[in-house]
Amino acid sequence: MGHWAVWTRRAVDLLDQCHAVAHETGAVSRDLLQKSAEITDCNAAFFDAAHQFAGCIAGLHEVLRRQGLLEGIWCWIPGDAQPGSKKRSAECLRPILI
Repeated sequence: MGHWAVWTRRAVDLLDQCHAVAHETGAVSRDLLQKSAEITDCNAAFFDAAHQFAGCIAGLHEVLRRQGLLEGIWCWIPGDAQPGSKKRSAECLRPILI
């Protein structure tokens, strides 16, 4: 679900890849399995699963800010961004998919 929240174009591309694999071979490639693990890791980071999703709005805003769609990560609730969640999101977002 995280992909659809902030990386819609990439999610559509990934869905197309999955459909192609299912149509052509039916076997999941090592590449898709690796991508699945990376996506799960990123979703956990920006949905802030480690803090019971308390910082998910700030996490999603950070991804959208990096894409140039938001000017900042302001939240309605002060302290919505949990300690460590911004650092974890940055680590996760650096290598993939943006």
